[in-house]
Amino acid sequence: MHLNFCNRVRTVSKDFIFDNYDHWGFKLYFTVLLIFKANLSISAPIPVEISWREAPGKDQTYLIEISDDSKFGTSVFKSEVRGHKLKWESPKEAVYHWRVNPMSRISKDGAEVSSFASGSFAAIEPVSAPSAVGENSSDSPAKTVELKWSEVDGATAYYLNIQANGIFKSRLVSLKPSSSIMRTSDPQAIQVQIRAVNSNSRIAKDAISHFDPGFVIVKEQPVTQSQQPREMIVGDQPIPAPEPPKIELVPLPSAPGPIQFDPSGKTVHYIEDDSIPELRLSEVVLGIYGGTENTFASQKQISRHSKQSVSGGFLTLRTVPLQPLHLFAEATGHGRQAKWKSELGVESSGQPISSYIGQVGLGVDLFFRNPNRRHTLVLEVRGAMLQTPMIPFESPFQGENLDQIQSQLIGGGAWYRWTVRRWGIGLNAAKLVQSTERSKTNDTVIDQWGGYLAVDPTKYMTLLIGGQSRVLYIARCHKVESDCQNNGTSVTRSSLVNGYLGLGYVFY
Repeated sequence: MHLNFCNRVRTVSKDFIFDNYDHWGFKLYFTVLLIFKANLSISAPIPVEISWREAPGKDQTYLIEISDDSKFGTSVFKSEVRGHKLKWESPKEAVYHWRVNPMSRISKDGAEVSSFASGSFAAIEPVSAPSAVGENSSDSPAKTVELKWSEVDGATAYYLNIQANGIFKSRLVSLKPSSSIMRTSDPQAIQVQIRAVNSNSRIAKDAISHFDPGFVIVKEQPVTQSQQPREMIVGDQPIPAPEPPKIELVPLPSAPGPIQFDPSGKTVHYIEDDSIPELRLSEVVLGIYGGTENTFASQKQISRHSKQSVSGGFLTLRTVPLQPLHLFAEATGHGRQAKWKSELGVESSGQPISSYIGQVGLGVDLFFRNPNRRHTLVLEVRGAMLQTPMIPFESPFQGENLDQIQSQLIGGGAWYRWTVRRWGIGLNAAKLVQSTERSKTNDTVIDQWGGYLAVDPTKYMTLLIGGQSRVLYIARCHKVESDCQNNGTSVTRSSLVNGYLGLGYVFY
């Protein structure tokens, strides 16, 4: 039987003509094959990971809604999720908007409340390879995608966080609200993050997402035959329009370096995934230290000397309530069983002593206007409270033990940190003196300096290893001048050199 039910077979997007074939099975085979091939050209799902900051409380369940309409008139996805992340697959190339709320904040009648977190992202199809069967190149998507978003007042830069197959890959920095994205062999998802150097801006520095109804993919209009330029006629040549400025993509250098901003606003740079924000809002460090303390106390002809190993602990807080201001607080203390040697070299049986210093400071970051947040230099005004042992000064020293004395101090300090990705190097120095009634016979002075090396094994954890040197001088005398001359001035000189280890938590 001869069945010639089709002399011409067409697919959705291709034209193939088969004439003068007599075998109906061969025609049917090619018909099915071409339809199957056309279906393969339909866009594959585009993976994307959506994340937000967790709401207070443990094991929170959230209701998340995703829509290609910024007003959420219709939803392409709506579900309950546990945790603060969602893996989702976009069905097509488009800009999507999402919003999320803890289930605990949603009323029983299901009434809509303000979003706990929201954001927007663009899902980008991968570049398509040309087919072996005469595929028209005009059917393939453009190799680049033009993105535009709303300009934000106070923004100094726009970070485009790029995911490939749902995994963070790189970051593109743009100085204007548009960018050209290169298609790759992997599907991509792109989210715009707003950055501002000036802390007085209303831009939330800790925001990890940004909802923008004006975020769009600029559609390129295909050139039709009627739009092709006609043959040029002498004397009737149109004036060619100037080409729009192009965004230059600069590859990341192999060695780490600061982000360079072109003043013309036309250059952006790819940078690697640093995953750790540039600016730390707060850092709390708890640590231990050990070293050698050398203490010398004297009063006229009486003296005591002690040199022993010590160990202690410290707690440090540094926070940035508002750029460029820095707040600093630190408590340091140690205790030991001191064995004192008299001027005759006789060693006492031992005396338990303790020393502590509590400091607070207010400083200004001199580099806060520098977009390169790798450098921080803070000058501070500090106050402190000190407790340390010394020979009694109100009466002649009779025994082997020393008294504890307290002092209030004021002074200044400097703190510097250089950060590269997960690594940091820091230096600090301070000088404090007695705050009231300071004189030659009533004086307290502290000089300290040190440095450290830091590494962040995770985003919110930091480890420090460092060393510090502290020199202490205290002079006291009886308030009655005659007794002061008779008993002499009590003087304590102490030097502590230690190394320390610290474990900290970082807030962004």
